[in-house]
Amino acid sequence: GRFALGLGASTLPLTEGFHGRRWHDPVGALRQTLVAVRALLAGQRLPSVPEGAHPLRLGIPPTDPVPIVLASVTEPGIRIAGELADRWLPFLMPTTGLDTGRELLAAAAAAAGRDQSPTVVASVPLALAADRKTATSMAARWLATYGTRMGPIYPRLLREHGYGRELDAVIEANPDARSAILPASANASPATSCCSARSMRPTTSSAGSWPTPTTSRPSLRW
Repeated sequence: GRFALGLGASTLPLTEGFHGRRWHDPVGALRQTLVAVRALLAGQRLPSVPEGAHPLRLGIPPTDPVPIVLASVTEPGIRIAGELADRWLPFLMPTTGLDTGRELLAAAAAAAGRDQSPTVVASVPLALAADRKTATSMAARWLATYGTRMGPIYPRLLREHGYGRELDAVIEANPDARSAILPASANASPATSCCSARSMRPTTSSAGSWPTPTTSRPSLRW
């Protein structure tokens, strides 16, 4: 089928503040989760259980293989993707970081004795709205949130790839992300786009009302 299972280590604020779990050894937990999920999807019993527990398995495992997509932008996570995942999703990573990521994937896959590296899944966040102003505000709010409230990984990633000035401009312009704006100084080269806003217009068809893209106008290009 077309279903793929996405996994990731998440971040400290989400893990502790939303899921109620301590942020401890995220790399080890990610590896353990991938191994366990892979075994369960294959109809096997859970490979690691507490002492004295009886390992269980899925009553009805999937009949078709389920690709595992690992979202990660850190070196240890990318290596785990190369070793254990079917696909790698570099969420919010500028295109300038993809070549290095592919090299890490290939090295980890080879070390694990795999014939091929995982494929790379495109990940381009889009803000869709009826007009450009609203779409731009949505994109700015999203970036301001990831730059200030999701832990240090994403802002560090953007700064390492040369987008510190643009990130600082978004954060400074949006002390309250609920009414976010995109300052002109946050626009960068379209060759390194990783987030964009699109205006949409409603249309009516026999299938009902669906949004249809108007002229494509990226307003945030990181």
